[in-house]
Amino acid sequence: MERLGISDADMARWRQEGRQDILAQVDKQRGWRETDPCPFLLDVGNDVHTCTIYDTRPETCQEYPIATIHMKFVDCEMLEPGDTDADVARFMGRST
Repeated sequence: MERLGISDADMARWRQEGRQDILAQVDKQRGWRETDPCPFLLDVGNDVHTCTIYDTRPETCQEYPIATIHMKFVDCEMLEPGDTDADVARFMGRST
C-alpha cells in the first residue's frame, strides 16, 4: 500500500501553517492509506460526515470529483441525473 492523496506541496503548506495535528497523523500513518478511513473525517450523526481540515485539505481532495465517470465509479451521492463533466467542473470552480 502506498500513501494516497498527500503531495509534497500539501506537506509544505501544513508545515508553514503550523498544522502539527495533520503532520502528526501523516507521520503516524505514513499518510492516508487506501484501506483506512481518513483520520479527519468526523461522523456528526445520522450518517452525515464532515471534513475537519476542509480549510487546508490535501490537493487531491480539492480536486475531487474529477469527472462524472469518476463520480459514478465511486458512487458519489452528489451526482445528479443528467450531470455532465462541464457541470462538475463548474461546481468545482474549474474551467472546462
